[in-house]
Amino acid sequence: MITPARIETAFKHLEWLRAAIHDKEVSAAPRVRTAVASLGIAQEHHHSIVLLIDHKLNASAYALLRVAFESYVRGMWFALCATDEQISKFWAGSEPPKMDVLLQQLELTAGFAEGILSQIKRDHWRIMCAFTHTGGLQVQRWNTDISIEPTYEPKEVAQVFFR
Repeated sequence: MITPARIETAFKHLEWLRAAIHDKEVSAAPRVRTAVASLGIAQEHHHSIVLLIDHKLNASAYALLRVAFESYVRGMWFALCATDEQISKFWAGSEPPKMDVLLQQLELTAGFAEGILSQIKRDHWRIMCAFTHTGGLQVQRWNTDISIEPTYEPKEVAQVFFR
């Protein structure tokens, strides 16, 4: 269950993360700028998920799960794996490799070898996509036998909020 105390704790964690990285000087190199921007976007999505759940706007919170995951994976891949040529092409409008390739390369680096990100994708990708693209799972949570309105289970919201 999402209690006011849990929401407050989440906001405290968000503030701790913001304070830990805000106004840090970083290199102006394209790799750093690309990675830091991607990770900043992931952080903003995370913050938005907390705000949306706090306001009981669960459909939008759920829809951000996939994009938050993608932003994080891309940011780490840009930081640790991308070639200078891939970064230049990205700035010129090309897309980075597909998610499975990003994960495969990222999980060859220190700190990611356990394969946890691939496991998250394997176990939850279809669900994240369904919520992001207004699939059946999202629509089902807006229907009951007698009404059409948000009906997200508190236990399920808590899983989104704290995973």
